[in-house]
Amino acid sequence: MNYESVSEKIKQLLAAVLIAVPLVFVPLSVSDDFFYAPKANALLVFAFLYLILLMVAYKQFKKRVAFDKINLWLLIYFMLLVISLFFARDIRLAIQGKPFRKEGLITLIAYGMLFLAARSTGTLTRRIVNLMLTSGFLIAVYGIMQFFGLDPFLRDSIRESWTVVFSTMGNPNFLGAYLVLILPLSVHNYIL
Repeated sequence: MNYESVSEKIKQLLAAVLIAVPLVFVPLSVSDDFFYAPKANALLVFAFLYLILLMVAYKQFKKRVAFDKINLWLLIYFMLLVISLFFARDIRLAIQGKPFRKEGLITLIAYGMLFLAARSTGTLTRRIVNLMLTSGFLIAVYGIMQFFGLDPFLRDSIRESWTVVFSTMGNPNFLGAYLVLILPLSVHNYIL
């Protein structure tokens, strides 16, 4: 695979992460976690696909993952995370994360890998930004429906009595943060 081909595949992978992962929730899952576990699992799948792309194009690894200050700090951070496992009271909790949160070492490594992928791809195309905005629009519409009491999906045991809006994010704070991050993209597209 040549450099451009790998770059394009990584860019498509990141586009899928940015567009699809915010929409991921499984209202009929076996576990009682409709929101966080499905999103964490989706991130792990995308991080694993990125690893496969790096292995297929291993000759380009040095071009993809440059040894600069940012990556050095990221490496130090991950080394400290691994060292912290030895001091954890519950190593399983440290690796997998708390139930209904899934922010353990595995998820943090997936975040780091996707960060490395994003650093190596360059800017987003207008088409990808438009698809991200479409995804954000769907999430916002679902939140508006929840506000007016129209929730077509089953709720898990944690959220069944909630009266706040959480859309596909599972938490009103996460929804607010996501929408605030999407807002500048929409303004940027409107201006241009």
